[in-house]
Amino acid sequence: MLDVLPISLPVESTCSSPKNASPISNLPTAANTDMKIYLAQHGLALNKALDPLRPLSPEGIEQSSLMAEWLRQQKILIRNICHSGKLRAEQTADIFSRTLKTEDCKAISGLDPTDDPAIIADNLLEDTLYVGHLPHLARLTDHLIGCRRKSPVVVFRNSAVICLTRSNESGFQIDWFQKPILQ
Repeated sequence: MLDVLPISLPVESTCSSPKNASPISNLPTAANTDMKIYLAQHGLALNKALDPLRPLSPEGIEQSSLMAEWLRQQKILIRNICHSGKLRAEQTADIFSRTLKTEDCKAISGLDPTDDPAIIADNLLEDTLYVGHLPHLARLTDHLIGCRRKSPVVVFRNSAVICLTRSNESGFQIDWFQKPILQ
């Protein structure tokens, strides 16, 4: 288990907002070569009844901080972070971006809960962390690894991260899956 320093989210985010969301087609893509990508569910958010914008809860901030610090300690290379533009995903992405000192952190289309996984799958960026929502992340994972079951292969948790690797054109495989363990 890792010690997590309490953090507060800055007023100005390092991540782009949904107003500045990039269409996925405007982003550079990697050819069918070896690559790693990462998928993360946003941190635990406040209940809609408490705040309709659903920002991260204190526990969600702690979860995301813990996972970001774990990735940093493992020396995981994440150059870019893409998120859905929803506040909870943007805040989660911002925590990861600040801890990992990524080159870019932006909102893109194709990561909303009900979006077609093929939108992202056809336009993946190497060494990129995609922060999104359920059920989309589970469907995207299944799509990438070629699973056609009715129930998802991976059960995501708030702030959990999965690493998927692809060797040439053989398709993606699950490399590892890590969820935060709060103290």
